[in-house]
Amino acid sequence: MLQLKEKRLVFLLLLSIFLFSSFLPFLRKYLIDLCEYPFSLIHFLFNEFKALIFFHYNFLENKRLNEELSLLKQEVSDYKECCQENKRLKNILSFKQVSPFNFIIAKVIMRSADNWLSSVVIDRGRKDRVRENLPVISHAGLVGRVIEVGDSTAKVVLLTDTGFCVSAIIQRNREEGVVCGTLDGYLIMHYLDDVSDIKIKDTVITAGLTEIFPKGILIGEVIEIKRDSLDGRPYLKIKPSVNFYKLEEVMVIIK
Repeated sequence: MLQLKEKRLVFLLLLSIFLFSSFLPFLRKYLIDLCEYPFSLIHFLFNEFKALIFFHYNFLENKRLNEELSLLKQEVSDYKECCQENKRLKNILSFKQVSPFNFIIAKVIMRSADNWLSSVVIDRGRKDRVRENLPVISHAGLVGRVIEVGDSTAKVVLLTDTGFCVSAIIQRNREEGVVCGTLDGYLIMHYLDDVSDIKIKDTVITAGLTEIFPKGILIGEVIEIKRDSLDGRPYLKIKPSVNFYKLEEVMVIIK
């Protein structure tokens, strides 16, 4: 037989089980809510830690991809520049095959920002047989002449400089005159005897009346026939055949 004390313990145990079972559906919600906060906190901390790791990884990956993109852009730029240079050199080579002149090729390495159409510096000098007053051309036509010479560089005054003048003729009718620069992107041809037979788009070439410039170098074409407002004398506006804004390679005629 169970003693009274033991009976009481068994009764209390059974009563506890009954009460716990009765209230379990009500307690479940509170127990779940109670456990939700620590689990949410752990989940939040885990996600933040994972995000921090992936942020650093993505940052490094983005940096690497940007560096690769910069290298690829530079390679594309170098390739395009190489293609443009090859195109210009092909033009020079083609010109050399038909040109009667003996010349050396030079690169433009410097020009003044405030006198863009006045003069340039080339990468050829005294050691390359360059000397003062040698004519400078491109495959498109007359560029200018050498005015200063160093050991490895030389300064060239351009046809568009206001102090530059050269004897010239209209190729079609042989009308003679003098072409001078203006720094305005066009040239002026003065001292014409008769303009009645001159037409727009007539070609102008060097006349060869001086020792500096050989005869027959292309200068440009007539774009306008005008008369001076003071003395009424005719003159021509000429578009130069050379694009002086994009001058990169030239040829120095070696006599």
